[in-house]
Amino acid sequence: MSALSPRAVLVGALVDLVIFVPLVVGLAILKHHDIATQESYLWVVAAVAVFVAPLAGGAAAARHRDDTPLMNGAAAAGLAFLAFLIIPLVAGRGVNAVQALLFLMITVSMGVFGAYLGFRRTRHP
Repeated sequence: MSALSPRAVLVGALVDLVIFVPLVVGLAILKHHDIATQESYLWVVAAVAVFVAPLAGGAAAARHRDDTPLMNGAAAAGLAFLAFLIIPLVAGRGVNAVQALLFLMITVSMGVFGAYLGFRRTRHP
């Protein structure tokens, strides 16, 4: 039996994207008129989305496969990252490799942490 469950990874990635994409798109719409030195504090929402979305996605993946929760949580966060990375590439914009790598590390780390929390919650109510 495989350690990765496609269903668990897909559910976790979808939960991640359902939280992350609306926040980022809404933020882009609200902040598109900001002047370079007079930005609003809405960027805090994006910072929260970077941490909360993969945390929730990892927890959802762990609940669907409790024998390998951390691996499934990491894979779900990684899949959501890949799905979100495709958006600027399809739009014809470049992707900064350093920023993408940093975002990947944060996303997968939070996915693993969320999977741990989800696993602990289902195992020890």
